[in-house]
Amino acid sequence: MDVDAFLVAMPYTLLRQDVLDDEFPAAVERGCVHRRCAVPVGILATGASKPANADYAPPEPEMLERVRRFEAVCSRHGVPLAAAALQFPSGIPPFRR
Repeated sequence: MDVDAFLVAMPYTLLRQDVLDDEFPAAVERGCVHRRCAVPVGILATGASKPANADYAPPEPEMLERVRRFEAVCSRHGVPLAAAALQFPSGIPPFRR
């Protein structure tokens, strides 16, 4: 069966980018269009200072450090972390539409 669109049914966030290794390249090869609705929840919505759950559990120290680094970059550019988290999934070509 030919597929021309797909929805990522796994986490694809600033913190979870595993789908970039297999699923996205396969979709590009087939000419698929990617659609994903990102809603910043948990630690990507609250940030590292008031950490919420990440992957349904309290964040590990390494994850807190990654979130702090994301927050620093966002701060330098005057962008809230939650806004960056919302925009992230549609920022990777060729999925930009």
